Amino acid sequence: MDLLTAQYLLTEPGRLLLAEAGALLAAKAEPVVALTRLRKTAAPEIAAAAWEMAASRRKGARKFGESAEAMYFVGEALEQASSAGAAAYHAARFVEAGVTALTDLCGGVGGDAIAFARAGLQVTVVERDPARALFAAENARALNLETKITVHCADAAEFSVTTEAVWFDPARRVDKRRVVAPEDYSPPLSLVNDLRDLGVAHIGIKLAPGIDHDVAAQMDAGLEFLSDEGECKESLFWTGRLRAPEPVRATVLTPHAIHALAGTPDEDTDYIPPASSDEGGYFYEPDPAVIRAHLVRTLAHDLNAAPVDPQIAYLIAPELISTPFATAYEIVERFPYHFKTLQKALNARGVGRVVVKKRGVPHEPEAVIKQLKLKGTEEMTVVLTRMGDKQIAILCRRVQEEKRL
Repeated sequence: MDLLTAQYLLTEPGRLLLAEAGALLAAKAEPVVALTRLRKTAAPEIAAAAWEMAASRRKGARKFGESAEAMYFVGEALEQASSAGAAAYHAARFVEAGVTALTDLCGGVGGDAIAFARAGLQVTVVERDPARALFAAENARALNLETKITVHCADAAEFSVTTEAVWFDPARRVDKRRVVAPEDYSPPLSLVNDLRDLGVAHIGIKLAPGIDHDVAAQMDAGLEFLSDEGECKESLFWTGRLRAPEPVRATVLTPHAIHALAGTPDEDTDYIPPASSDEGGYFYEPDPAVIRAHLVRTLAHDLNAAPVDPQIAYLIAPELISTPFATAYEIVERFPYHFKTLQKALNARGVGRVVVKKRGVPHEPEAVIKQLKLKGTEEMTVVLTRMGDKQIAILCRRVQEEKRL
């Protein structure tokens, strides 16, 4: 969004236009009809921006709750913004480390800055895009946080940091194309080394969850993977007092708690023999953050479990142990996988609906479900995987939360 459009949306006519766009969206008006209506009082590009902002506010509610209705967003910045739970967790890490003020480099429209300010931190936001910087300042004002948040429209690579701590969330899209190499980020990840050379000791870095563990090691940073709503949303690097003593951590956010599993990556821990062909009464599917953190063996120890195969992140255990780090299923039956055998087993149990999961085998869940001819009222989960060179099927039922120990 260009700066002139952003500035107009902050004027009284712009706010009225946004209110009208929001009402049209709530009434489920077709986009063509809504834009035609909005163009009666605004130029086409302004009307389009208002409609997009109304849609962004609705999407933003998933990350910012009721606050989204008063906030201003830019589409790409909203996509990269942390969820409210994740942002609150970031803030808590700084507070626990004794930080009182930080600089939020590449601050976007202020998503993390809002959480930092609400946690009591004094925040300096640096954002080079003029429209995003304008919206960051307006969002702080709209949420009564303007005394806690100061916004500078500047290039993070050139900004003179004066705080002892930094939050760094570089852009991982360039020209709308996702980039993978850390030095292709904007600014590049090496900016962190420049900051440390200048004496900034306590740095938190938010990156994509697919980052290689070696990158954190090369930067001498603690590594963490954060899961929210069952999805590994981000990887985090921590330096200085923010760094945990363990090499890596998997953190799972739930609606009422934060759960952390810390330890040594699987490749540096003792080997765990795979489960035997007749072992176990419960099947565990580790949370994606546990898998990305390479802490499956650590989890296996905690659950008294064994992997179905050394190369596959599925676990089998003789007993049910409640854990936030995996989804538990009660095993009903297990057998060598052949499609006809699976079909027969499901029909014998009156299964009419299935969820199919797979790892380590070439079968696609959607194709298997499409082939199955099911009759019945029961629902079951089918896990297709392998033990050594043998493909197996596990029929199981998910353990409901209230049944967990």
